[in-house]
This record gives sequence, structure tokens and C-alpha cells, in this order.
Amino acid sequence: MSSAQHLAAVLTAVGSPLEVQERPTPTPGPAELLIEVKSIALNPVDYMQRETGCHISHKPAILGSDVAGVIVASGSAVANPLLRPGARVGAFAAAFWKEGLPDYGGMPQRVIVPAAHAVVLPDSINFNEGALLPMSVATAWIDWYRIGLPLDASFVLRVRKSSPSCLVAMLSCRNFVLLANQRTENQCSSLRLVLSSVQPRWV
Repeated sequence: MSSAQHLAAVLTAVGSPLEVQERPTPTPGPAELLIEVKSIALNPVDYMQRETGCHISHKPAILGSDVAGVIVASGSAVANPLLRPGARVGAFAAAFWKEGLPDYGGMPQRVIVPAAHAVVLPDSINFNEGALLPMSVATAWIDWYRIGLPLDASFVLRVRKSSPSCLVAMLSCRNFVLLANQRTENQCSSLRLVLSSVQPRWV
């Protein structure tokens, strides 16, 4: 397959299985990036859109928000010098806001992403881990903002089950006591999203 074409998981009708199809490779706009996708993370938004057609106005549609991969091309107005071809990034694809517009969904081999939605991955984070970050970080920070909790506060966090969003919420705070069962503790530890400055006290 030439660089002018790529494969994508396409939604042809609401509620139908995704179909792998060839798609023309798009060119990024001035403030956009073209990313070669190496890993995607699925989340409830993807399921909801496929099942109900919520926020889908384009057919066929491509779903998916959370991706990690390598920048293939960057737009002329991308000012961040780190967001250049060859850089490893995690990114928040705009499938939801673009209502399924195919070039912006996170389930093709190559996707257009707003440059403001991408962050360079350190070498210590692989593509699978990087794909977990976009929705998780956004969810955690939005929730802290909504409840008005300062990030330097000390508090007790009770967790019934682990999730990437829960881990980011923990890692974004300085002082907390985590109430969790052994299974949740093991799940949290297995994801290896640990910062040296965060030392939760397991209870």
C-alpha cells in the first residue's frame, strides 16, 4: 500500500461492526499533525457512538479518541518545536467533536490531530501506555476542576476499582491516603504509572 493510502476501521452504519477499509491519507492543516497510529485505547465514548450514533453526522465514520504514534507531518503553523516528524506522541483525536469525520477518528493507521491535543512521550512510556493518557488526563483534570479541589490538598481517596483516569487523578495530587482492596492495589501497580514524588499510603 502506498503512502497515499492507509487502512482504517470504519463505521458504515450505526450499530454495525467496524469494517477495515482503505482510506486516502489526508494532509494536515496549518495547526494540525498527521500521526501514524501505533496504539489506540478504547473507551465508553467509542462504544456509545457506535451503538447509538450520538455525535455522528458523517457516514462512513471513524471513531476513536485516544491514540499514540509517530508524527508523519506537521502543519505550517505548529509552533512547538518538539512536534515534528519522527516524534513519538500521545494524542487526543477529535472524533467526538468532529462527529465522526473520517480523517479525525482515532482508528485508522494515519489520523489528523490538532497539535494542541498532542504531547511528546518520554522514552520511558511505550505506545500502549501513551494511548491511555489522553482521555484519562482530561477526565481527571476536568473532575478536579469541577469540584474545586486544590491539587495541594490532603484527602482520602476511596477506590473500588482501578482505571487510567483514577490513576491520573491520584498522580496529579500531592498528598492522599488511598483506601483500596488488594486487587485494586495490584491493578494500579501493574499499570506502572508511578511518579517518584507520589507516595500513596495503601490502607
